[in-house]
This record gives sequence, structure tokens and C-alpha cells, in this order.
Amino acid sequence: MCYCEECFVDQTNPQWFSKSTHISDTIIFHTIRLLHIAGRCVGCGACSRACPMGVNLAPLGIRIEKEIKDRFGYIAGLDITATPPLATYKEDDKQEFIM
Repeated sequence: MCYCEECFVDQTNPQWFSKSTHISDTIIFHTIRLLHIAGRCVGCGACSRACPMGVNLAPLGIRIEKEIKDRFGYIAGLDITATPPLATYKEDDKQEFIM
């Protein structure tokens, strides 16, 4: 489902996390990647089946899907012409995470 010519991990400047196998780097990578592809997830579970490390990514995807639906009213796979939720901006978007 990735479409980047260069992985976001390699583009990070400054580098906030690395490509190590440390648990914190792994969690950050998967969370950011799931947010990155949230608009294309249809809940099929292929990510879990394809993971070479056997990580069950489906529960993370389900959580991200819920957040995207709650925040943006967007459900992946329903409208091929809809703009992906993280490619839009609206004045009334929730911003409680901003300090």
C-alpha cells in the first residue's frame, strides 16, 4: 500500500527515530505508517498476513480507522473519488492534540 519513492523513515530530518529493532522505534514506525496509509485501509488483514515478523497489525489499523471515521467522517473504500482524510484541511478539524 506504500507509494513513496523513499520511505518516510529515510526522509526524516531531524531523525526522531531510527530503523532499529528497539521496541520504541518499532512502535513509532508502525503507528506513523498506519496513519500514512489510513485512507487506503479496508480492514482486510493483508498487512498482518504479509508482515515478515508476524506482527498482528490489524488491531492498530482498526483503531486508526475508527479515529479517521470519528475525526473526518471518512470510511476507506466507499468512494474512489473522495479526497483522502489526511490530505485535507478544514477550519473545524479537531485540534485538541496541539499544545
